[in-house]
Amino acid sequence: MINAVAFLAILLTGAVSVRELWKFRQLNPLFYFIIFSTFLAAGSALEINFDRIEDKKHLALIALYQVSITLYVVFFFNRQRAALQTENWLARNWKEVKPEAALKIWVLLFVSAAISIIYYIIFVGYNLFSFAIMQSETDFTALRLNAYAGDAYTGAGLINPFKNTIFPISFASIGFILARKQKNLALVAFLGIFFPLYIWIILGTGQRTFLFYNLVCFFIFMSHRGGMSAVFVVLAGLAFLWLFGMYSVLLGRTGDASILGAADQLYHRVFRANLYGSVHGFRYVSNLPIQWGVEWLRVLQGLVPGQAGSSLSYEVHDYLFRSRRGTVPVTLWVSIYHNFGFIFVPLVMFSILLLVEKARSLLISLPKDEFSVFVSSFTCFYIGLVPLSNPFQILNNGLIGILIIFLFFFTKIKGAADGRRVAV
Repeated sequence: MINAVAFLAILLTGAVSVRELWKFRQLNPLFYFIIFSTFLAAGSALEINFDRIEDKKHLALIALYQVSITLYVVFFFNRQRAALQTENWLARNWKEVKPEAALKIWVLLFVSAAISIIYYIIFVGYNLFSFAIMQSETDFTALRLNAYAGDAYTGAGLINPFKNTIFPISFASIGFILARKQKNLALVAFLGIFFPLYIWIILGTGQRTFLFYNLVCFFIFMSHRGGMSAVFVVLAGLAFLWLFGMYSVLLGRTGDASILGAADQLYHRVFRANLYGSVHGFRYVSNLPIQWGVEWLRVLQGLVPGQAGSSLSYEVHDYLFRSRRGTVPVTLWVSIYHNFGFIFVPLVMFSILLLVEKARSLLISLPKDEFSVFVSSFTCFYIGLVPLSNPFQILNNGLIGILIIFLFFFTKIKGAADGRRVAV
């Protein structure tokens, strides 16, 4: 009963924040951040065991975290600026990607594809999607871990921005550019060549997560672009679940290839696994001393190629399963507590939310074309994922790829009535 009350209370605080931001949801990463935070926090509340002292402390932490978000949105979010930005963005017409920009997108496509192919052939030495299709007799779990977290350095951290972010964005953008110009034959040929390559690249390490991430980013893009019917959403979702389920069976993760089986696998991978990191992660770190930022410094150190970085997610996995063959990341509020304690949760959260609000000002000032909105959609989603882990995991999740695109494309900033206009 208490869990249900806590669950509803957290949903209510999230609903207040979402209602405040609803009119400003266009290209607003704060909107997605709050949605992810609310569902993850509410789900964590349902897992609280009130017979455990550390779980009661965890629920108090979740409450402080959620209240901090709501207070920021209600009292500190700049509605006047957001309203002006939203009004100007909605008034602008969609534009065709300029020829010189389209050429750059083709360059990104070929470079990111080449880097990804070289990564699998030379550095990893195999592609698990190929093994799965051939139904090869092999230890998929060991190969999956070795592909991105094994003893031998494969450079996964350097390749992931190209493989998981730059290639999908450039691939989807070229498809929409060809469709806008009604080059149907070229579009069919393009999809015939690059869609199989996309599947081979995105599923090659055995990780299914980024396929789901890409689908959500596509839906975010279409919600801004328009023309997305309910039938399209249902068909696209069913096609994704079929592919997700079949690949899960081929990898030996489940024996159920049905749509319901795939949905259960997706729920476990995307939602349930993160609840483990929330509840059990707090139980683990509650017995450790406050790190005063040292653990976050280790996380940043781990972004440097060849550096181990923080071992916290491996420690939590070992705490849960008595094995370090895998990771269980802790949630954002657990990470803040582990590094700074209860008292600094509001301050750290206000700082993060301010940066997220600033990111919206930049995204909504980009040109209103398919490529720019794809970049913004991916950015919104990646920032929305921040509550699932420490605040720097966003760099590994895809933000580095976004930064590379910004350096390559959006370099000239000039003043405009709606704030800042970033030119290609």
